[in-house]
Amino acid sequence: MKRIAILIIGLLSVFSLKIYGQNDEALTEFKFFRAGMYGTTGITWMKPDMKEWSNDGVRFGYGYGFMAEFALAPNIVIASGFDVMYGSGKLKLADTLVRYDIYINKQSDINSIYKIQYLQIPITIKMRTNEINYFRYYMRLGSSLGFRIGTKYTEEISAKDGSFIFRPYDNEKAIDRVPLFRASFDVGGGIEYSLGGTTALLAEIYFNNGLTNSLKEYNNFKFNAKVNYLMLRVGILF
Repeated sequence: MKRIAILIIGLLSVFSLKIYGQNDEALTEFKFFRAGMYGTTGITWMKPDMKEWSNDGVRFGYGYGFMAEFALAPNIVIASGFDVMYGSGKLKLADTLVRYDIYINKQSDINSIYKIQYLQIPITIKMRTNEINYFRYYMRLGSSLGFRIGTKYTEEISAKDGSFIFRPYDNEKAIDRVPLFRASFDVGGGIEYSLGGTTALLAEIYFNNGLTNSLKEYNNFKFNAKVNYLMLRVGILF
């Protein structure tokens, strides 16, 4: 009986050491801080909150940035960093009277294109699964604060009968048309592919929804529209 007890204790000791070794190995793969870089591409548009104006379609958007992650737990992290986003939007004012010469007013469309460059600082919570065959799946929620670092404006006026079309503004600087700050809500989901240790490739689809007005009063007219992004992000974390 004594020999059996000693054998059982020995087996339990070996099993405990094996479990401890596995846990210790898992802990070595857990890292409080990770950083990396990424590029983004997708579509952008402007959602007007003005009775006469409408959205006139989507445009191509892109950007790049640096990301930093601070782990609260193995599967929950605070994701931040900064990115530079190049977005734009098209607005249309249809069927309005435009003076063709000093005598004639004609029904015309006014098409506006805003190209806005933001430096954004996101603060989001990233919730991810355990690693499954080198993959982790995650969801990211939070918000961003953007700072305008560049903008251009194009305006095209075209008569309904095709008698004239001209551009009073063509890719001109428009700092006086766009506010300095922009706040937004971020939601996204993606995957990480482990390259070993804490290094991983990532791919994510995310929606950046503007919360604040991206236009401001100009020539005594109040403009109101929000810039939105639907983007694909590809990057690497170390």
